This record gives sequence, C-alpha cells and structure tokens, in this order.
Amino acid sequence: DRLRYDIVLAEQMTREAYESTQAAKRAEFEEKLALYTGRQPVVMDSVATELAAYKEGASSAGYTTTASGLKYKILEAGTGRPAVMGKPVLVSYYGVRVADGEMFDNSFRAQKPFSFRLGTGEVIPGWDEGIALLREGARAVLAIPADLAYGDNPRPGGPIMPGDELMFYVQLEEIAP
Repeated sequence: DRLRYDIVLAEQMTREAYESTQAAKRAEFEEKLALYTGRQPVVMDSVATELAAYKEGASSAGYTTTASGLKYKILEAGTGRPAVMGKPVLVSYYGVRVADGEMFDNSFRAQKPFSFRLGTGEVIPGWDEGIALLREGARAVLAIPADLAYGDNPRPGGPIMPGDELMFYVQLEEIAP
C-alpha cells in the first residue's frame, strides 16, 4: 500500500562548484573518447598487415587453429582476469572481409566498446569461442570461417556476402565482476 524512500544528502555544493565538477567530468570524458577513437588508424594498419600475412599462409603467420576451424593469433596477452562464459564483456573490434579486406564494422566508429554476454549466442559463434580464449587487456586477431560467422545467410543488403570468411582485431577491454 505504501512505498517509503529514505533520501540522504551526501554532499552539498554551490552552483559554481557543481558546474566546475561537471565541466571536469565532461573534459575527462572527451579526453577518453579522443584516446579511444584515436586508436582506429593504428588498428586499421595492424589489421591490413595481419590480413596480408594471413593470406600468405596462416601457419607461417603465427595463427593457431581450434577444432572448430577458428584461427586466432594473440598480439598481446592480457594480464587481467580470464573471460568467463555467461559474464558480460566489453570488446573493442575492427572487422574486415578476408576476401577483399573491406572493413564492414568497428567499435571505434561507435566511439565505444561493444558489450555482450559471452557464450550466450548474442554474437556469432566465432566471437564466443575466440573471446573466451582471452584475458582482460588482451589484443588478438580472429580469422573466422563462414560457418562460425554468418554462413550462407548474412543480413540481406548488408556488407557481408554469403560464405564470407571474416577477420577481426579484438581487444578485451573489461570483464564484468
């Protein structure tokens, strides 16, 4: 019948102090955003280099192949917690079609990492398998065969064609506690 709220005044400040605090928070956010989006050119170059090496031969380019056919290469091992199935993760990524190197999607364009719950089918199977191999902070390249990506049925009118093999630069930014 009744709903009771207890409200506690945690801090009191003047309008000037509030505006100053908000301006500082905005500046910090803008700086983080600039650093994040500024990584895109470096990632683009890295993907182009990795794609060229991959096309010359995955085994000589340092890729490991899993039982499912996913190929991956750890560029930098993470030092944080390992990815856990069922837990939310934040991933920065840059995806290209292996056939022509055409970029079809990336998180830098969205200006923030992509969030999903690992191992629940929210993403393509190649991502669930590949991200599960990483620790927080890890950077890797995933070469995902069509059957672990969109197969012969990608979204109609989209940039991915039936049977496309995909390559993703991924960085596991964070794992939810």
